[in-house]
Amino acid sequence: MTQMNATKATHPSAPPTNNRTNQVLVRLTPAERAELESIAELEQRSLSGATRIMIQRGISQYKTESLIAD
Repeated sequence: MTQMNATKATHPSAPPTNNRTNQVLVRLTPAERAELESIAELEQRSLSGATRIMIQRGISQYKTESLIAD
C-alpha cells in the first residue's frame, strides 16, 4: 500500500461511486439480530445479504402503503 492510499480516507456517508454500495450502520436488539440471522440461515444468505433484501422489501412495502394512504 502506498503512503497516499494509506492516508486517503472517505467519509462514511459519501455517495457511492461506480455503482458500488455504501455501508449503513444499524443498531438492533439481540432479538432482532437473532431473527435476521435465522432468516439468513433459512435463505442460505449472509447476514448482510439477508438484511439488504429485508430493507429492499420494506422500502417497497412502504412505497405501496404510502400510495394507498394518499
